[in-house]
Amino acid sequence: MLAERVVEWTQRWKEEGLQQGLQEGLQQGQVQEARAMVLEAVAAHFGETPPDIAATIEHVEDRGTLHALLRQAITCPTLDALREVLRTLG
Repeated sequence: MLAERVVEWTQRWKEEGLQQGLQEGLQQGQVQEARAMVLEAVAAHFGETPPDIAATIEHVEDRGTLHALLRQAITCPTLDALREVLRTLG
């Protein structure tokens, strides 16, 4: 009976680990997609994405922050204004 419980517990832990891994992978994919959108918006608005701006955006891990940066990438009048926004992140 104890052996059966150990097998059951092990299976449950594996399933929980798999679910957690899938959830983390999904969240990471959403962050990567949001980053790509910000970088694309910068390039569309300014004609280029300077390396310093791209590097800063690549280090952002929070989707909410990336969504705010997307708005800024669209509305900032200059690259220097966008750099100022990025400086506040860090």
